[in-house]
Formats: sequence, C-alpha cells, structure tokens
Amino acid sequence: MLTRGKDLSDQIAAKRKELDGLVGPGTSKGELVKRLFEQIGKLRGQQLYTGYETAIKMRADLTDAQRSKLASMKTRDIRKAMASRMTVSDMMEMMQFMGNSTTDDLMDGMTAHGMTSL
Repeated sequence: MLTRGKDLSDQIAAKRKELDGLVGPGTSKGELVKRLFEQIGKLRGQQLYTGYETAIKMRADLTDAQRSKLASMKTRDIRKAMASRMTVSDMMEMMQFMGNSTTDDLMDGMTAHGMTSL
C-alpha cells in the first residue's frame, strides 16, 4: 500500500504542479484545467481504494479474536497501533499518503513510543 500510495501521491503532485502553471493570470485553458482536476480526483480515488483494498486483505488474515478486537477499536487507536510498529520512513510515507488526521495519529503513536525527535 505504501509503495502504491507514494506512486499515486507523486502523480497527484505532478498534476497539481501542472495545474498551478495553468491557473495563473492571463491563461484561458479552462478545459485543460477541468481535465487536470478530474485526473487528480481519479488518482485520489485510486489512492483511497488502495487503502480500502489493503484493509480488506489484512482483515482476512486475522484470527477471530483479532477481528473482534479490531472491530471494537476506534480508527484513531488503530492508527496509533500501526504507528508503534512502523519505521520512521514508513510513517513519513503514510503521512503523505493518508493526510492530516493520520499525521496527528501517527505523531501521537511516535510520541507514545519515545520517538519524539525527527
């Protein structure tokens, strides 16, 4: 998921950079701007689906007891648990892939496990 997420994030960043060049003063490229927004939306959708698909695959590997525990956890607690088992490099990629709410949760997980200096 992290590899695919990074690839999609890089593609989104490239599209946004292209879009920034078109939105400046004196441009009349409305159709191209619209197409870029649509492409960014499609890539973001693929990024979200990759996370969903990964979660489904991970749940399939859990025991019944683990599935029950997972079902009782809040999303924030799941993210903190993930952060406690990830490398700093993995966390940085996850933050880029998942956005701001995950960044806060991952930082909380890092702090809880003594990883306070980056």
